[in-house]
Amino acid sequence: MKIIGLFIFILLGLNSQAQVAINTDGSAPDNSAMLDVKSIAKGMLVPRMTAAQRDAIVNPAPGLLIFCTDNNLYFSNTGTATIPSWSIVNSQWLSGGTGVYYNGYVGIGTIPSSYNLDIQGSNPFLRVKATNGWTGLVLDKGSTGDNGYLVYNSAGNVKWTLGFKTNDNFNLYNWTTFSDAFTFNTSTNNAIFTGRIGIKTDPSYDLQVISSDYTAGYFSSPYSGGTEFEVFDLGAGNSWAIYGGAATTGYAGYFAGNVYCSGSYLPSDEKLKENIQPLQNGLDKIMKLDAKTYNFKTTEFPEMNLPTDRQNGFTAQNLESVFPELVRLNPAKKEQPQEFKAVNYIGLIPVLTEAIQEQQKQLEIRDAKIDLLEKQLNDLTKIVSSMQQNH
Repeated sequence: MKIIGLFIFILLGLNSQAQVAINTDGSAPDNSAMLDVKSIAKGMLVPRMTAAQRDAIVNPAPGLLIFCTDNNLYFSNTGTATIPSWSIVNSQWLSGGTGVYYNGYVGIGTIPSSYNLDIQGSNPFLRVKATNGWTGLVLDKGSTGDNGYLVYNSAGNVKWTLGFKTNDNFNLYNWTTFSDAFTFNTSTNNAIFTGRIGIKTDPSYDLQVISSDYTAGYFSSPYSGGTEFEVFDLGAGNSWAIYGGAATTGYAGYFAGNVYCSGSYLPSDEKLKENIQPLQNGLDKIMKLDAKTYNFKTTEFPEMNLPTDRQNGFTAQNLESVFPELVRLNPAKKEQPQEFKAVNYIGLIPVLTEAIQEQQKQLEIRDAKIDLLEKQLNDLTKIVSSMQQNH
Protein backbone atom coordinates (compact mmCIF):
# COMPACT_ATOMS: atom_id res chain seq x y z
CA MET A 1 0.00 0.00 0.00
CA LYS A 2 2.93 2.36 0.77
CA ILE A 3 4.44 1.72 -2.68
CA ILE A 4 1.14 2.55 -4.38
CA GLY A 5 0.80 5.73 -2.34
CA LEU A 6 4.32 6.85 -3.23
CA PHE A 7 3.67 6.18 -6.90
CA ILE A 8 0.49 8.27 -6.79
CA PHE A 9 2.40 11.04 -4.98
CA ILE A 10 5.05 11.15 -7.72
CA LEU A 11 2.41 11.23 -10.44
CA LEU A 12 0.76 14.20 -8.76
CA GLY A 13 4.08 16.10 -8.99
CA LEU A 14 4.36 15.73 -12.78
CA ASN A 15 3.40 18.64 -15.00
CA SER A 16 2.74 18.84 -18.71
CA GLN A 17 6.43 19.37 -19.54
CA ALA A 18 7.32 16.00 -17.90
CA GLN A 19 9.12 17.82 -15.05
CA VAL A 20 9.28 16.04 -11.70
CA ALA A 21 8.99 17.61 -8.26
CA ILE A 22 9.64 15.65 -5.07
CA ASN A 23 8.52 17.51 -1.93
CA THR A 24 6.09 17.44 0.96
CA ASP A 25 4.33 20.74 0.29
CA GLY A 26 2.97 19.91 -3.16
CA SER A 27 4.83 22.77 -4.90
CA ALA A 28 5.50 22.58 -8.65
CA PRO A 29 9.03 21.97 -9.97
CA ASP A 30 11.18 24.92 -10.96
CA ASN A 31 10.93 25.75 -14.66
CA SER A 32 14.69 25.24 -15.14
CA ALA A 33 14.80 21.75 -13.58
CA MET A 34 13.77 18.36 -14.91
CA LEU A 35 13.92 17.07 -11.32
CA ASP A 36 13.26 19.37 -8.35
CA VAL A 37 13.79 17.85 -4.90
CA LYS A 38 12.83 20.04 -1.94
CA SER A 39 13.15 19.40 1.79
CA ILE A 40 14.05 21.30 4.93
CA ALA A 41 14.63 18.19 7.03
CA LYS A 42 16.28 15.58 4.82
CA GLY A 43 18.79 15.30 2.00
CA MET A 44 19.39 13.23 -1.13
CA LEU A 45 21.89 10.36 -1.42
CA VAL A 46 23.75 9.48 -4.62
CA PRO A 47 25.42 6.06 -5.09
CA ARG A 48 28.17 5.55 -2.50
CA MET A 49 31.28 3.46 -3.30
CA THR A 50 35.06 3.22 -2.95
CA ALA A 51 37.51 4.60 -5.51
CA ALA A 52 38.25 1.07 -6.71
CA GLN A 53 34.55 0.39 -7.20
CA ARG A 54 34.15 3.70 -9.01
CA ASP A 55 37.02 2.91 -11.37
CA ALA A 56 35.48 -0.51 -12.08
CA ILE A 57 32.30 1.01 -13.55
CA VAL A 58 32.06 -0.10 -17.19
CA ASN A 59 31.65 2.76 -19.69
CA PRO A 60 30.52 5.42 -17.20
CA ALA A 61 28.46 8.11 -18.89
CA PRO A 62 29.85 11.64 -18.98
CA GLY A 63 28.44 13.54 -16.01
CA LEU A 64 27.88 10.37 -13.95
CA LEU A 65 27.90 11.31 -10.25
CA ILE A 66 29.07 9.15 -7.33
CA PHE A 67 30.16 9.69 -3.71
CA CYS A 68 33.62 8.22 -2.89
CA THR A 69 33.78 6.77 0.62
CA ASP A 70 37.60 6.71 0.63
CA ASN A 71 37.85 10.47 0.99
CA ASN A 72 34.20 11.57 1.36
CA LEU A 73 34.18 13.53 -1.90
CA TYR A 74 31.76 13.75 -4.81
CA PHE A 75 33.20 12.74 -8.18
CA SER A 76 31.81 13.30 -11.65
CA ASN A 77 33.02 11.79 -14.91
CA THR A 78 34.26 14.76 -16.93
CA GLY A 79 35.79 12.50 -19.57
CA THR A 80 34.13 10.08 -21.95
CA ALA A 81 32.62 6.65 -21.46
CA THR A 82 35.68 4.94 -22.93
CA ILE A 83 38.24 7.25 -21.29
CA PRO A 84 36.69 8.38 -18.00
CA SER A 85 38.15 11.19 -15.93
CA TRP A 86 36.80 11.44 -12.40
CA SER A 87 36.91 15.00 -11.08
CA ILE A 88 36.05 16.28 -7.62
CA VAL A 89 32.73 18.07 -7.67
CA ASN A 90 32.80 19.91 -4.36
CA SER A 91 36.09 21.85 -4.61
CA GLN A 92 37.42 23.09 -1.28
CA TRP A 93 39.86 25.57 -2.82
CA LEU A 94 39.19 29.06 -1.54
CA SER A 95 40.04 32.43 -3.01
CA GLY A 96 42.15 34.88 -1.09
CA GLY A 97 43.32 38.05 -2.80
CA THR A 98 45.34 37.08 -5.88
CA GLY A 99 45.77 33.43 -4.85
CA VAL A 100 43.86 30.32 -3.86
CA TYR A 101 44.33 28.04 -0.87
CA TYR A 102 43.02 24.80 0.58
CA ASN A 103 42.53 23.92 4.24
CA GLY A 104 42.90 20.14 3.86
CA TYR A 105 45.28 17.55 2.44
CA VAL A 106 46.08 17.69 -1.29
CA GLY A 107 46.97 14.62 -3.33
CA ILE A 108 48.36 14.58 -6.89
CA GLY A 109 48.41 11.13 -8.42
CA THR A 110 47.27 9.64 -5.11
CA ILE A 111 44.67 9.99 -2.39
CA PRO A 112 46.10 12.33 0.28
CA SER A 113 46.55 10.85 3.72
CA SER A 114 48.87 12.45 6.27
CA TYR A 115 50.75 15.02 4.18
CA ASN A 116 49.57 18.51 3.29
CA LEU A 117 50.79 17.85 -0.25
CA ASP A 118 51.29 14.26 -1.44
CA ILE A 119 52.63 13.75 -4.99
CA GLN A 120 53.16 10.31 -6.51
CA GLY A 121 54.06 9.27 -10.04
CA SER A 122 56.35 7.05 -12.08
CA ASN A 123 57.71 9.90 -14.21
CA PRO A 124 59.50 13.06 -13.00
CA PHE A 125 56.58 14.45 -11.04
CA LEU A 126 57.64 17.84 -9.70
CA ARG A 127 59.25 20.80 -11.35
CA VAL A 128 59.93 24.15 -9.70
CA LYS A 129 61.14 26.77 -12.14
CA ALA A 130 61.70 30.43 -11.38
CA THR A 131 60.92 33.00 -14.03
CA ASN A 132 62.88 35.71 -12.22
CA GLY A 133 66.16 33.83 -12.64
CA TRP A 134 67.06 33.04 -9.04
CA THR A 135 64.25 31.94 -6.72
CA GLY A 136 63.54 28.24 -7.17
CA LEU A 137 62.10 26.64 -4.03
CA VAL A 138 61.66 28.07 -0.54
CA LEU A 139 60.83 25.80 2.40
CA ASP A 140 60.31 27.38 5.80
CA LYS A 141 59.85 25.53 9.07
CA GLY A 142 57.98 28.53 10.38
CA SER A 143 59.66 28.82 13.79
CA THR A 144 62.17 31.13 15.43
CA GLY A 145 64.79 28.37 15.60
CA ASP A 146 66.50 26.52 12.77
CA ASN A 147 64.35 26.57 9.66
CA GLY A 148 64.30 25.80 5.97
CA TYR A 149 64.55 22.01 5.69
CA LEU A 150 64.31 19.73 2.65
CA VAL A 151 64.16 16.05 3.64
CA TYR A 152 64.52 12.94 1.48
CA ASN A 153 62.71 9.93 2.95
CA SER A 154 63.10 6.30 1.84
CA ALA A 155 61.51 3.18 3.34
CA GLY A 156 60.49 5.09 6.46
CA ASN A 157 64.01 6.28 7.31
CA VAL A 158 65.35 9.75 6.67
CA LYS A 159 68.31 9.52 4.27
CA TRP A 160 69.39 13.13 4.04
CA THR A 161 68.27 16.58 5.03
CA LEU A 162 69.11 19.94 3.51
CA GLY A 163 68.57 23.01 5.60
CA PHE A 164 69.35 26.63 6.22
CA LYS A 165 69.86 27.79 9.77
CA THR A 166 69.29 31.22 11.20
CA ASN A 167 73.07 31.64 11.66
CA ASP A 168 73.59 31.79 7.85
CA ASN A 169 74.61 28.12 7.73
CA PHE A 170 73.58 25.68 5.03
CA ASN A 171 73.59 22.14 6.41
CA LEU A 172 73.46 18.51 5.34
CA TYR A 173 72.18 16.53 8.32
CA ASN A 174 73.28 12.98 9.17
CA TRP A 175 70.41 11.11 10.76
CA THR A 176 72.68 8.22 11.76
CA THR A 177 74.90 10.34 14.01
CA PHE A 178 72.23 13.03 14.56
CA SER A 179 74.67 15.78 13.65
CA ASP A 180 75.51 18.03 10.71
CA ALA A 181 77.57 16.12 8.13
CA PHE A 182 78.30 19.28 6.14
CA THR A 183 78.04 22.95 7.02
CA PHE A 184 78.49 25.86 4.65
CA ASN A 185 78.48 29.31 6.20
CA THR A 186 77.01 31.70 3.65
CA SER A 187 78.43 34.76 5.40
CA THR A 188 82.05 33.55 5.60
CA ASN A 189 82.09 31.06 2.66
CA ASN A 190 83.58 28.42 4.99
CA ALA A 191 82.66 24.76 4.43
CA ILE A 192 82.98 22.10 7.16
CA PHE A 193 82.69 18.32 6.70
CA THR A 194 82.37 16.16 9.81
CA GLY A 195 82.86 12.86 7.96
CA ARG A 196 85.15 11.39 5.32
CA ILE A 197 85.19 12.69 1.75
CA GLY A 198 85.62 10.35 -1.20
CA ILE A 199 85.92 11.37 -4.84
CA LYS A 200 85.15 8.46 -7.20
CA THR A 201 85.52 6.06 -4.27
CA ASP A 202 84.11 5.04 -0.90
CA PRO A 203 86.69 6.74 1.34
CA SER A 204 88.88 4.92 3.85
CA TYR A 205 90.57 8.20 4.81
CA ASP A 206 89.35 11.70 5.64
CA LEU A 207 90.01 12.65 2.00
CA GLN A 208 90.49 10.00 -0.68
CA VAL A 209 90.60 10.50 -4.44
CA ILE A 210 90.68 7.60 -6.91
CA SER A 211 91.01 9.04 -10.39
CA SER A 212 91.11 7.43 -13.82
CA ASP A 213 92.30 10.70 -15.35
CA TYR A 214 95.92 11.62 -16.00
CA THR A 215 95.96 14.16 -13.16
CA ALA A 216 94.00 13.39 -9.99
CA GLY A 217 94.31 16.81 -8.33
CA TYR A 218 95.45 20.33 -9.11
CA PHE A 219 96.18 23.25 -6.79
CA SER A 220 97.00 26.77 -7.95
CA SER A 221 97.24 30.17 -6.31
CA PRO A 222 97.85 33.63 -7.82
CA TYR A 223 99.57 34.96 -4.70
CA SER A 224 103.33 35.39 -4.40
CA GLY A 225 105.30 34.91 -1.21
CA GLY A 226 102.65 32.68 0.37
CA THR A 227 101.99 28.99 0.87
CA GLU A 228 99.81 27.32 -1.74
CA PHE A 229 99.48 23.92 -0.11
CA GLU A 230 100.32 23.29 3.55
CA VAL A 231 100.36 19.99 5.44
CA PHE A 232 101.14 19.89 9.15
CA ASP A 233 101.38 16.75 11.28
CA LEU A 234 100.13 17.28 14.83
CA GLY A 235 100.73 13.69 15.95
CA ALA A 236 103.32 12.79 18.55
CA GLY A 237 106.17 10.37 17.85
CA ASN A 238 107.33 9.15 14.47
CA SER A 239 104.71 10.15 11.92
CA TRP A 240 104.53 11.58 8.42
CA ALA A 241 102.96 14.84 7.31
CA ILE A 242 103.11 13.70 3.66
CA TYR A 243 103.55 10.18 2.35
CA GLY A 244 104.00 9.68 -1.38
CA GLY A 245 104.45 6.39 -3.16
CA ALA A 246 104.83 5.24 -6.75
CA ALA A 247 105.74 2.21 -8.81
CA THR A 248 109.43 1.44 -9.21
CA THR A 249 109.30 2.94 -12.69
CA GLY A 250 107.66 6.15 -11.51
CA TYR A 251 108.30 9.00 -9.11
CA ALA A 252 106.77 9.60 -5.70
CA GLY A 253 107.20 13.32 -6.31
CA TYR A 254 108.08 15.63 -9.18
CA PHE A 255 108.95 19.28 -8.59
CA ALA A 256 109.49 21.74 -11.44
CA GLY A 257 111.53 24.15 -9.34
CA ASN A 258 113.72 24.38 -6.27
CA VAL A 259 112.88 22.31 -3.20
CA TYR A 260 113.82 23.42 0.31
CA CYS A 261 113.88 21.15 3.35
CA SER A 262 115.47 21.54 6.77
CA GLY A 263 116.46 17.88 6.89
CA SER A 264 116.15 14.65 4.94
CA TYR A 265 116.83 10.94 5.42
CA LEU A 266 117.10 7.98 3.07
CA PRO A 267 116.55 4.31 3.97
CA SER A 268 119.93 2.63 4.54
CA ASP A 269 119.39 -0.03 7.20
CA GLU A 270 121.56 -3.11 6.67
CA LYS A 271 118.52 -5.35 7.08
CA LEU A 272 117.06 -3.78 3.95
CA LYS A 273 120.07 -4.70 1.81
CA GLU A 274 121.61 -7.80 0.27
CA ASN A 275 124.61 -8.65 -1.92
CA ILE A 276 126.69 -6.10 -0.01
CA GLN A 277 130.14 -5.73 -1.60
CA PRO A 278 133.00 -3.25 -1.05
CA LEU A 279 133.16 -0.40 -3.54
CA GLN A 280 136.37 -0.48 -5.52
CA ASN A 281 138.22 1.70 -8.00
CA GLY A 282 136.28 4.75 -6.92
CA LEU A 283 139.15 7.09 -7.71
CA ASP A 284 139.62 5.68 -11.20
CA LYS A 285 135.93 6.11 -11.92
CA ILE A 286 135.84 9.64 -10.54
CA MET A 287 138.77 10.53 -12.77
CA LYS A 288 136.66 9.56 -15.79
CA LEU A 289 134.02 12.17 -14.99
CA ASP A 290 134.09 15.59 -16.61
CA ALA A 291 132.91 18.31 -14.24
CA LYS A 292 131.27 21.16 -16.11
CA THR A 293 129.86 24.62 -15.59
CA TYR A 294 126.80 25.52 -17.67
CA ASN A 295 123.46 27.29 -18.06
CA PHE A 296 120.08 25.61 -18.66
CA LYS A 297 118.06 26.35 -21.82
CA THR A 298 115.27 28.09 -19.94
CA THR A 299 113.67 29.70 -23.00
CA GLU A 300 113.60 26.45 -24.98
CA PHE A 301 112.04 24.47 -22.13
CA PRO A 302 109.92 26.98 -20.16
CA GLU A 303 107.52 24.32 -18.81
CA MET A 304 110.38 22.75 -16.79
CA ASN A 305 111.04 25.90 -14.75
CA LEU A 306 114.80 25.34 -14.98
CA PRO A 307 117.24 27.47 -12.92
CA THR A 308 118.41 30.65 -14.61
CA ASP A 309 121.73 31.08 -12.78
CA ARG A 310 125.07 29.43 -13.58
CA GLN A 311 125.27 25.73 -12.64
CA ASN A 312 128.01 23.23 -11.78
CA GLY A 313 127.65 19.52 -12.44
CA PHE A 314 127.88 16.72 -14.98
CA THR A 315 126.09 15.88 -18.16
CA ALA A 316 123.87 12.83 -17.79
CA GLN A 317 125.54 11.20 -20.78
CA ASN A 318 129.01 11.50 -19.22
CA LEU A 319 127.83 10.23 -15.83
CA GLU A 320 125.94 7.37 -17.49
CA SER A 321 129.12 6.15 -19.23
CA VAL A 322 130.76 5.59 -15.82
CA PHE A 323 127.81 5.10 -13.44
CA PRO A 324 124.78 3.94 -15.48
CA GLU A 325 122.92 3.13 -12.25
CA LEU A 326 122.88 6.85 -11.37
CA VAL A 327 121.11 7.95 -14.56
CA ARG A 328 117.44 7.52 -15.38
CA LEU A 329 115.36 8.39 -18.41
CA ASN A 330 112.38 10.59 -17.62
CA PRO A 331 109.78 9.91 -20.35
CA ALA A 332 107.53 12.60 -21.77
CA LYS A 333 104.31 13.18 -19.82
CA LYS A 334 101.24 15.37 -20.19
CA GLU A 335 102.54 18.09 -17.85
CA GLN A 336 106.14 17.50 -18.99
CA PRO A 337 106.17 16.84 -22.76
CA GLN A 338 109.97 16.61 -22.95
CA GLU A 339 111.90 13.36 -22.56
CA PHE A 340 115.20 13.86 -20.75
CA LYS A 341 117.78 12.07 -18.61
CA ALA A 342 118.03 12.77 -14.89
CA VAL A 343 120.93 11.98 -12.56
CA ASN A 344 121.22 10.93 -8.92
CA TYR A 345 123.90 13.22 -7.51
CA ILE A 346 123.47 11.76 -4.01
CA GLY A 347 124.56 8.40 -5.39
CA LEU A 348 127.99 9.90 -6.04
CA ILE A 349 128.66 10.47 -2.34
CA PRO A 350 129.76 6.86 -1.60
CA VAL A 351 131.96 6.88 -4.73
CA LEU A 352 133.57 10.15 -3.71
CA THR A 353 134.06 8.74 -0.20
CA GLU A 354 135.79 5.67 -1.60
CA ALA A 355 137.92 7.82 -3.92
CA ILE A 356 139.02 9.99 -1.00
CA GLN A 357 139.86 6.90 1.04
CA GLU A 358 141.86 5.42 -1.87
CA GLN A 359 143.66 8.69 -2.34
CA GLN A 360 144.33 8.90 1.39
CA LYS A 361 145.93 5.45 1.34
CA GLN A 362 148.10 6.52 -1.58
CA LEU A 363 149.11 9.64 0.32
CA GLU A 364 149.93 7.64 3.42
CA ILE A 365 152.13 5.25 1.40
CA ARG A 366 153.80 8.21 -0.27
CA ASP A 367 154.33 9.92 3.08
CA ALA A 368 155.91 6.75 4.44
CA LYS A 369 158.28 6.63 1.47
CA ILE A 370 159.13 10.27 1.92
CA ASP A 371 159.80 9.71 5.62
CA LEU A 372 162.06 6.77 4.76
CA LEU A 373 163.91 8.77 2.12
CA GLU A 374 164.31 11.67 4.54
CA LYS A 375 165.72 9.29 7.16
CA GLN A 376 168.11 7.77 4.65
CA LEU A 377 169.15 11.23 3.51
CA ASN A 378 169.82 12.30 7.08
CA ASP A 379 171.86 9.17 7.69
CA LEU A 380 173.94 9.82 4.56
CA THR A 381 174.42 13.42 5.58
CA LYS A 382 175.75 12.34 8.96
CA ILE A 383 178.17 9.84 7.36
CA VAL A 384 179.51 12.42 4.94
CA SER A 385 179.92 14.95 7.73
CA SER A 386 181.81 12.41 9.85
CA MET A 387 184.14 11.51 6.99
CA GLN A 388 184.94 15.16 6.39
CA GLN A 389 185.84 15.67 10.03
CA ASN A 390 188.26 12.70 10.01
CA HIS A 391 190.25 14.08 7.11
